[in-house]
Amino acid sequence: MAAVTALCLVAATFPDVPPEVQSQLEKAYQKAVLAASYKYVDGMLSLRGPNFQLFTPTGSTIDLTSENQRFYQLFQKATRIRLT
Repeated sequence: MAAVTALCLVAATFPDVPPEVQSQLEKAYQKAVLAASYKYVDGMLSLRGPNFQLFTPTGSTIDLTSENQRFYQLFQKATRIRLT
């Protein structure tokens, strides 16, 4: 479901995205969703480029290293992951 939501967001944001690009994005998101279900952080974050930055509502930024650590901590406590 997360992959479909993300893909719909891309399609809505960029309505002129060619179908072959949408297909590639969908496959990449499906791999990331599968990786998350196995708590495989590196696989899940494989969509993010080396210059990845996340901007929080407070104006802070989170880089790829911080994002990686955040998911390792989250998954370390989880006994299983179920994505809906």
